[in-house]
Order: sequence, then C-alpha cells, then structure tokens
Amino acid sequence: MRLSLFVLAAASLLATGASSLSIPSTRPLDTRAAEPLTTVDTTSGRAQGVYLADSRVYRWLGIPYGEDTGGAARFTPSVLAARREGVIDASQAAFSCPSVQSASSYAKLAFTGQQIDPPSRWSEDCLRVNIWVPESARKGTGGSKAILLWVYGGSHNTGTATIPLYNGANLAQNEDVIVITFAYRHSIFANPLSDYVTKQNSEKGWNFGLRDLDLVLEWTQKNAAQFGGDADRITLFGGSSGSTMIDAYSFSHYNKPSRAAGLIISSGAVAGLEIATGTKSIGNFGRPFSEWNTVADAVGCGKANDQKQFKCMQQVPMLTLVDAVVAANARDNKIQFGPTPDGQTWFANYATRSNLGLFAKVPTLIGSNSDEATLFADSPSNTAVVVLSNLAFTPLLWTCPALAGAADRARAGVPTWRYLYKGAWEDFTQGYPALGSYHFAECPMLFGTFPAHYLGDPSHAVTIPQAQNDVSRWMQGAWAAFARDPQNGLTQMGWQQYDNNLLGSRLAVIADGNKANVTYSRSTVIDQAGCSLEVPVSGVLVGVQQNIASLW
Repeated sequence: MRLSLFVLAAASLLATGASSLSIPSTRPLDTRAAEPLTTVDTTSGRAQGVYLADSRVYRWLGIPYGEDTGGAARFTPSVLAARREGVIDASQAAFSCPSVQSASSYAKLAFTGQQIDPPSRWSEDCLRVNIWVPESARKGTGGSKAILLWVYGGSHNTGTATIPLYNGANLAQNEDVIVITFAYRHSIFANPLSDYVTKQNSEKGWNFGLRDLDLVLEWTQKNAAQFGGDADRITLFGGSSGSTMIDAYSFSHYNKPSRAAGLIISSGAVAGLEIATGTKSIGNFGRPFSEWNTVADAVGCGKANDQKQFKCMQQVPMLTLVDAVVAANARDNKIQFGPTPDGQTWFANYATRSNLGLFAKVPTLIGSNSDEATLFADSPSNTAVVVLSNLAFTPLLWTCPALAGAADRARAGVPTWRYLYKGAWEDFTQGYPALGSYHFAECPMLFGTFPAHYLGDPSHAVTIPQAQNDVSRWMQGAWAAFARDPQNGLTQMGWQQYDNNLLGSRLAVIADGNKANVTYSRSTVIDQAGCSLEVPVSGVLVGVQQNIASLW
C-alpha cells in the first residue's frame, strides 16, 4: 500500500488541451418592490416566502417535507408531511436537526465557516426544505426549471442547511435553476443501531437519515411544478458525507426507479468514506457494550434490547441524549452512530458492488479536491504533517475511490464525468497555504458564497481575485448545465465523458494554480495503476476493521 500511495502522489497529468473559462456576465441587480408571487400551495400546505428584489429570486425557508421525528416518532422512518391548515411562514430559517460534535469536529467546522446553529435552535421537528426560485420560473416565462437539490456533509453526525455558505440565491440567479437545501437526521437520531430498531426495520432499512433523503426527493417531485420546476429534472449534489449519501442512493436504487435524474458526487465516493463516516459495527447490535446499549445504559434505559428499552429511549430529552453520545464517544471513539449495512440503504461491499455495476444507471458527475486530507491534520501550521497527511490519506479516501467510481460507471455505459478541483484561495487557506484545496473547499465556490474574509475569521479581510469569481461562475455553470441536461449538458460545454480508456481517462482539472481555466487531461497509466492497487487494499482494510469491531 505504501508503494501505491507513493506512486499515486508522484503521478502527473498529461495535458491534452486547455481552455480559458467562458464566464457569462452577471445579471444586473434588481431593486424593484417585492412581488406578490410569494405564496405557493404545496402538499404540506400554503407557504408564504419572500421576494429578494436585489437578486430577482423568490425564497422559501423551512417548509416541512416530513412530520416531526420526536417523541413516539423518534427512531422511526420519516413520513411525508401532512397538509397543514392556514399559511406556513416560510420567511425565516427553521430549526436544525440535533448534532453530535466533538471538540475536534467543531474546530474543523468553525475553520471552514460551517458554524452550526446552537442547541437552542435544534429540534426533532426539523425535516424542512429551503427553496430558491429564479424570477422567470414564478413569472412563467422560463419554462420548467431544472432543480439542484443539495445534501450537506458532517460525517453523518452533524451539519445544517441553514449556514450562510449554503444560501442558494446566487446559484439560482446566475444559472436560472431552482436550488433546494434540506435538513435530515444525524447520529443516533438517524442511525440508532438498536437491536430492536434494526429488527423492526429490516425490510426497508434502518438508516433513517438516508431514508430522509428518499423522502425529500418524493416531496420535491410532488411539489416541483408548484415552484416552476421540472419534476423529471432533479439533480442531487452534495459534499463529503452528503455525497456518500448520494452515492449510497445510487446503489440502493439499482434496478429501482430513481427520482433523481442526475447525481453529483463531490469529495465523498462512498467506497472511500465508508471507513470514515460509516459506523464500524456491521452486526450484533444486541451485544451488551454496543454503541446503543452504552448510551441507553448511561441515560437510565438499561441494556435489555427490548421494546421497553426502546420506549424509554424515545422519552429521553433530546439534549440529554446528545450529551450522552458525546460523553460516550469522548471515552471511547468507537461510540459513533453512522450508517451500517442493512442491505437496503447502505451496503458492506461497495467496491465489489461498484465493480459489478450494481448501481442506478443515472448520469453521474464525480470528483474530488487535490488536497482533501490536509484539513484533518492536527495543526495547519505544521506543514510537514499537513503534507504527509495529504500523501497518505487523500488517495486512499478520495482520489482513488472517485477514479474507481467513475471508471465503473463508464464501463457500465453510464454517462459519467470526472473532475479534480485545485483552487486554493486565501479566504479558504487562511494563512496556511500548505492546506491547498482541502476537503469542503469546492462547496462555497458552487454556491458563490465565499466571503471577502477568512472563512473562519470574519475580522480578517481579504481581496477576492477575479479568477476566484470566474472559477466559481464556471463551476456553477457546469453543475447547472448537468442539471438541465444530465445526458448531454457537459459535453455541449466541451467537457467529454469519462471514457475508461486504458491509456488514461479524460479528467477536468479545475483552477490549477488558482487560474481561471479548466484543463482537460488524461491521468497517466501510473496513476491508474496506483489506484488499481490502492482501492482493493483499502476495501480489505475496511472489511477487517468492521469484522473486528463487530465482535467488541
């Protein structure tokens, strides 16, 4: 494995052509008075949003797509929100789902500008959508719009759709598409790992956060036309564990109808990140010192693994349960609640299933950043550790899984495109240039929400170079082109499909050297050979780790 890591890190790209980015001009700001078309009749009820005159975008925040998941509904599958009487106030952000964060994860999120809401803004009644609609869709002058549905990351333990970096107005305005973000359950609330719960939900799957994704797709398809959207052109896009959810969705919908017409998997191919974001235990949920029983015993519900224990856990106050998970993980980092293989929503053998083509045959855009692992080094100021972390873990967890996922889909005849993002702007690196294009660095570029200051320090102003704006606009345009026409949109931009050629497959390298260009290159034979060794080795390690942990 060390040899393949070295080979992969040393491999170069043989450029076969480069072009400057073609950047459309930004539409002029519109400061007219608010429009009256802010009320929409949805399956959840009539929702009143707002009109953002400066961007010509209509916005709705916090419309319920699922029912309350607290109380007797805790640790159960989400259900579609019932229609409500009166008018839903969709002018303000709704509550976030409860998060479970260690001090380390909080620091990483703060550094990247992902400060989640405080506990006072958490609720288990959190299954809500936020929608940004371009003016032309509401005026009826632009036809049915393509929809980009964002799935945020957070290692399946934390995250929220409410942070400013996920504001969809800029993307909706610039590309004339509908942008939707949504909240889903995390940690123990999404993946309880209870012997009782898993037996009760074996038929359709017990990873409830992943089932929330299915539910929001159903809601979006049912309501798309009411916002001027096209129910048949919904593209999922996301980052980190959000992308693992999208990738997992692909596998869970093999030989099943897909509500998503396109999939964009950014920095989160599930075959790579299952070791980092999934839970280590793959069975034996009833063992005395399981994750579930450890927490249940700590809050006074015991270890009986029966219905009485389950009912007790449903009655524990939300924040008491969060604190118990955090405390248990602080004592033993095996105590985490991520997805586990249920054979429905999450699987134990992703690399094998991918190689066999057992995924939905849906057009896919997949990629990663050049320096993913640097964010997770202990200290960004220790350049040597940062560089070594990148060499050791970026290929294993991100680059090679993205390559393998793209190659497997191309071989199966799925229209597939692959990218490598290399932008490393000052407001992201924040005085630590060795961080490069780290994990999450592409996300604010897609939304056009990168600030003129450090992501983690608003007091430290920076000057945004024109190249950064241009790259952001090009990425928005590419993602929107894919959403509008998943089969042909990117090809029409000059970005050829990933062709799985043995001499190297086509790859879009974005913002190399912080320049406003994209280079269409072919990865070398050495690069592909390195990953052909790396991916099977990583798969074996995941399996060994999971099997050992299941005996604990």
